[in-house]
Amino acid sequence: MAVDRKTLAQYRAYVKQMEPVETGNFAIFDTIPEILGYLVTCSRADGYSEEEAADHVELAACVLTRDELLDAEGVLRPLGYSVVSDRLRQMARQRWRKPKRSGSGFKDDLSPRRRV
Repeated sequence: MAVDRKTLAQYRAYVKQMEPVETGNFAIFDTIPEILGYLVTCSRADGYSEEEAADHVELAACVLTRDELLDAEGVLRPLGYSVVSDRLRQMARQRWRKPKRSGSGFKDDLSPRRRV
């Protein structure tokens, strides 16, 4: 599952629409890497493949910042979650990219100064 800006925007919109969830079992975790590791462990226990577990983590991590993604990747990789770690690094790289400029070097036609 490739991560692009459109997909990330869809995930964020979906998360915003969700109602608050009881933390229940997650209340015992203190850090984001702990929660993501637990999610991977549960996915594996339910019989999902590594790639599917990475998909589950991607959905859960779509609201994380670049630094949070890299922190989680640094914790999970030594624990053997290589596919998940690769996905988190890929997501962090997507967050690093700056907005593209128009080819002409001028601001785009929808800039506030051009609106009527």
